[in-house]
Amino acid sequence: MRTAISYFVISFICLYLTNESYSQNLQLSGGNNFSVALCDNQIVYAWGRNNLGQIGLNASLSPYPAASYNTPQRVYGLPLIKQIDAGSGAHTIALACDNYVWVWGQNNCGQKGQGGAAPPANCSCTDAASPTPQRVLRGAADAGFHDGTYLNNVRYVSGGNNSTYVILSNGQVMAWGENTYGQLGDGTNTHRNQPVYVLTGPGTRLQNIVQIEGGDDCAYALDASGQVWSWGKNQGRELG
Repeated sequence: MRTAISYFVISFICLYLTNESYSQNLQLSGGNNFSVALCDNQIVYAWGRNNLGQIGLNASLSPYPAASYNTPQRVYGLPLIKQIDAGSGAHTIALACDNYVWVWGQNNCGQKGQGGAAPPANCSCTDAASPTPQRVLRGAADAGFHDGTYLNNVRYVSGGNNSTYVILSNGQVMAWGENTYGQLGDGTNTHRNQPVYVLTGPGTRLQNIVQIEGGDDCAYALDASGQVWSWGKNQGRELG
């Protein structure tokens, strides 16, 4: 019943927004006080709190974007999208049909993957609110997973609190953003504003991953053999 209700709600939202045929194959994701929806025409809508640009409305729009919205707003500046995920903080990740990754919203820890100055230890920086969707830079990605500038050949995305995770087409995982508790899984506690590989040991990358979910200061991954991997904060034994 819960699945049927959720499906009906999302379908109604997209039907209301697009004024087109009945929508199917939809996605809905909730962040911290905001929500995003992907309709079957690959267009993204968002609503809720917008204090950090998480709704994706550019400040150049007129009238100026409000602090919150109680009705869905279309996110402009995106190509056709096939997967979305609202981070549990205040940023949103979208996987385009051409396998590039787009992010918008809060960027205080580098979770947008835009490079520049290294995020400070306390995750306080001037680029804390970036409402315009931008493609993620290549970071440490190997050849074949970038076009020289931007990360590519990604098949799944997920957002944590202030961190972002992707599965590449070869089953390896990259992450960026806050790393206070080792939630990026790269063997350090250094915040990253570009993608780095998740490791199982020095120089050994996590492999054969089919699904990943970012949590609050931790992350979980499912591999092709059915094993579950976890890393990051473990104050409440959340790593299992």
